[in-house]
Parts: sequence; structure tokens; C-alpha cells
Amino acid sequence: YITVTNDGVTILQEMQIEHPAAKMIVEVAKTQEAEVGDGTTTAVIIAGELLKNAEKLLEQNVHPTVITKGYRLAAEESMKVLNEIAQKVDSDDILKKIAMTAMTGKGAERSKELLADLAVKAVRQVADEHGIDIDNIKIEKKVGGGVEESELIQGVVLDKERVHSGMPRQVKNAKIALLDCAIEL
Repeated sequence: YITVTNDGVTILQEMQIEHPAAKMIVEVAKTQEAEVGDGTTTAVIIAGELLKNAEKLLEQNVHPTVITKGYRLAAEESMKVLNEIAQKVDSDDILKKIAMTAMTGKGAERSKELLADLAVKAVRQVADEHGIDIDNIKIEKKVGGGVEESELIQGVVLDKERVHSGMPRQVKNAKIALLDCAIEL
């Protein structure tokens, strides 16, 4: 089959890679995708440059542990600088723009305004003083509908077939019983 994409992690996953350093680059992309959901191409380019420079240092007989320690110190210093120049973002407008930027190239350009709005609202609802637990947001894909039919549901979605046509499709202000025992007739 043929895959058409400009998404870095998708391209790397489709390639049959055997070289150990190249496999490490693929892991960098996968980790970036899992942690952030965007920036895989940038992460791969930076990792490639770090490897290229490490190769030059190895050719100059610099020991690998010295190179590793140098990269670790550079990472710590980079984090200090980034934390100093970081700006707190509270505006929904800026958050929507960030979300739309992250969607570019992911096949969602047509409805990125709507999806960005839904994403910001969803994140705002699960945010607390400890941060954001993305596991509290579930994305449910349904076959047959269009992206423009996407909606944010505050509550629980049970993706089950109705046993009888008289059963409701939606229940608001429901009372829920939690049982920690077997249910018998």
C-alpha cells in the first residue's frame, strides 16, 4: 500500500530501518510524538546533528563518556535558558493558535478552527493546580460522520449498541450506582 504524508514520525515508522543509530532516531521521533504530539521532524533533525557532531568528536579521539557528559550539561543549560525565556500562556486565543499549528500537516487543516476550539475547551476542563492529565480526555472516532460533526461531551460516552429501540440515546443528570460486587438475578 502507499502512504502519502509529510508527518515525520509516520515517514520514519514506514521505513525499514536496520542501522542502530537510525533506529535511535526513530525512537526519538516516537517519543516526541507520544510526549508532545508535534515537532517530530525538528526532534529528528536535532538528534541527527548531535550524532553528526559526536562522530566528529570521536574522530578526534574524544571519549564517548566525555561526549555524553557534554551533551547532558548542554541539555541542563538549555533547560535553564528555556525556563528563563518561557512565557506563561493563559489566553484561549493563543492556545487555539498553538493547537492549529500542531494540526498543520496532520490532515485536519479543513476543520482546524473547530478542532482547536474543542481541544482548548477539553484541556481547560481537565486542568487543575497540578497540571493537565491528558488521560482524562478521551478521543472517540466514529465511522461515517465528518470532522465538522465533532463535539465535546462533558460526561461519559458508552460506545454500545442499544438493545431496544426504546432505550434513550442520551441521559442527562443521570444517577449512577457503583457496585463492587457481583450482580445476580
